[in-house]
Amino acid sequence: MARGPSTPRYGQQACKIDKTNISGGTVSWSMTCAMPQIMINVDGVVHYHGVTVEGEYTVHGVIPGQPPIDRTMPVTGLYLGPCDSE
Repeated sequence: MARGPSTPRYGQQACKIDKTNISGGTVSWSMTCAMPQIMINVDGVVHYHGVTVEGEYTVHGVIPGQPPIDRTMPVTGLYLGPCDSE
């Protein structure tokens, strides 16, 4: 998540990383996705402890005519090794 801008999907890039902050074993980020019928903001923070990671991210969304979306979800993980080069 802290790598920076992602590759556009389907020739469009609706989402962008607004901010990334790395401090020791903590990474925080903010992302905005703007599409014709929905606006989503995501804020997250994770803490790395050796080979494990834990944290949370919060999704704030607005869809015209619908109640606002405001949901926080946990993040947990375990480092399994480097990614394949393919």
